[in-house]
Amino acid sequence: MVYQGFEFDISRARLGKARVSHFVRDRISLAMHGFVLKVIDLAVVHTTAEVQLYSEQFQVPPAKLSFIPYFHYGTDPEAVRTNEAGNEVRVLAIGRHRDFDCFIAANRSSSWKNVIVAGDSDRKALPSTLPANFLASFEVSREEYRDQILRATVVVLPFYEHRWQRALGHIAMFEAMLKKKPIVAARSFQLRDYATDDEVLYYRAGDAADLRQQLERLLTDKSLRDRLITNAYERLTREFTREQYISRLLEVCHIACDEKSADRQPVRLRETESLASAKACETAGVAASHSLSPTSCDFKA
Repeated sequence: MVYQGFEFDISRARLGKARVSHFVRDRISLAMHGFVLKVIDLAVVHTTAEVQLYSEQFQVPPAKLSFIPYFHYGTDPEAVRTNEAGNEVRVLAIGRHRDFDCFIAANRSSSWKNVIVAGDSDRKALPSTLPANFLASFEVSREEYRDQILRATVVVLPFYEHRWQRALGHIAMFEAMLKKKPIVAARSFQLRDYATDDEVLYYRAGDAADLRQQLERLLTDKSLRDRLITNAYERLTREFTREQYISRLLEVCHIACDEKSADRQPVRLRETESLASAKACETAGVAASHSLSPTSCDFKA
């Protein structure tokens, strides 16, 4: 059985004052994720760091986890609209579970408009009154989400340094890259596999002064913006496509199927059965798990 997109926020496994009220919930979630990881054959994760994080946390061999980079949604015409930013400078921080306190501290005295687009849980964590140069929206539609990126001058991904320790932020980054927006992001493991300093301008996670410095640097240097945008778009469309993702996912599913078949039965499958099984896997498109039967793969999205 292959589990596609396994993730668990490792910071929830560490009891702290802020998490006491959620202790029981977090312990149950930890136990459930640990059980799943032990009974499946392989878990697909979307950052290389998660291989080590989950291996250590759940005491399973690293070989039981496989990193496959995620993909962009560029086949959707709405996703690739570009160049709709106006003359007004708009700095957009977008996504769930972001360090918006750092973003606010960095831009409280800025001359540009700052926009936050976040989830409902983030609304509860934000101050009840924002500075005058800030706007905030929560739980927006996909259309508005993309429209906010289109209208942005710069997109900021303010990750926490020690919270939300799992894959995070890839879709927001990919959407910004597709729309050819320069990106400033906290330097964290979440984006390490997808963007280097040649594609994204990084700042020290949690450091508001460094974030402000990098924003000012980007907003005043057109050549830097153009270079980052070009490099990011080219790498995104070259390395992180839906077709590449499906191909890599099918490959690990077929390997897992082959290993399970070798473990569970001494008789080799007839060639026609193996071919039929492989074709069934490929026809399914995006895969999530395969059955324990050595002659078939059962996929779900």
